[in-house]
Amino acid sequence: GGKGRAIIAELRRGLEEQKQKTDAEKAVIGFDVEWTPAYMIRPHRPYDRVNLVQIALPLDSGKAHAYLFDMSFERLPPLLRELLEDPGVLKVHFGALDIRLIYLQDCLVRGSVDLQRIYWALRPNLTASGENDNKQHRLAVLYKFFVGKELPKDQQRTSWSAPAKLSDRQKRYAAFDPVANLKVLEGYWRLVNQEEPNCKNCGILAGIFALDFKVDRHGKLVRPEKNAWLTALVRRTRKVYPQLSARIQDVLRAVERRKQESARKSRAKKAAKAEKAAQDAGHVKV
Repeated sequence: GGKGRAIIAELRRGLEEQKQKTDAEKAVIGFDVEWTPAYMIRPHRPYDRVNLVQIALPLDSGKAHAYLFDMSFERLPPLLRELLEDPGVLKVHFGALDIRLIYLQDCLVRGSVDLQRIYWALRPNLTASGENDNKQHRLAVLYKFFVGKELPKDQQRTSWSAPAKLSDRQKRYAAFDPVANLKVLEGYWRLVNQEEPNCKNCGILAGIFALDFKVDRHGKLVRPEKNAWLTALVRRTRKVYPQLSARIQDVLRAVERRKQESARKSRAKKAAKAEKAAQDAGHVKV
């Protein structure tokens, strides 16, 4: 409606101002969605339903302005779709699920900046801060590591199926996730550069890690294979961003060493099993 168009127009103005102030070709936003699982809506719906789209616009003050878009209808509003499909606006999000859910509503998000992928490229030593290895990929863990605060998750399992009737606590929760994405991006900048971030250099980092999902011949969304993507990043950043290139190379070497060690252990285990089987067979013959 008219209110939605006014909000998109305001957001677009903010993005243009951001590009002018940072002298950048592309703008950066935080992006997130809330959804209701299919089984909670009606049994015959084959996919989870996006109920809310959240966007955060970073401000010069280090804070961000969050926008919530009601998705009570079947299709995305044209102006919101245009924004999400615009490769000139980089969407900082966490993981592939949100992008895939939006795709099920006929929108292919472009300019994806996946914080989970950046984690695999930079591998911050979260274990040293007392975190569990099997939780390192979670946004809440990364947020705590970089920001030093707990990410609110008290409303995560509440119902989002009626956006017009959300409580104030739900709205605050929904508004915070895309802001948290931007804060984690700032944390990655500090990790690589050992200096405080701003809109401009966070935009530079987002641009380096941006990637686009593609649709395969089965109609499914796919991303570049992880190690091939990392190798391409090393080549692309070697001259323009040597410290980032060097860190990613170190990560790739560490991954390769772990793969080799895992393969060595697997071979040793198989050899021991075969030797035991041979010994058991010898005992039977005797």
